[in-house]
Amino acid sequence: MQPIKIAIISDLHVMAPELLVSEGNAFDEYLARDRKMLRESVEILDTLVGCILELKPNLVLVTGDLTKDGERVSHEQVAARLERLID
Repeated sequence: MQPIKIAIISDLHVMAPELLVSEGNAFDEYLARDRKMLRESVEILDTLVGCILELKPNLVLVTGDLTKDGERVSHEQVAARLERLID
């Protein structure tokens, strides 16, 4: 029997770059208190998808929070990037 290779990714917390506000200190203060790498989240997801494609798993399990706050545009970007795993 062939071994089954499973990739598991969780809690992506992706935030679409266009939602990042560059004016004011509120977001910078939030980042200082929270370890999530929101500015880099899309790039991290792209890298992760590339690594998974190289591993060629039989199954990819995606759990946890896909986006930071459930923003539609962030979900659309996550879906588009995960689509590469189906293709």
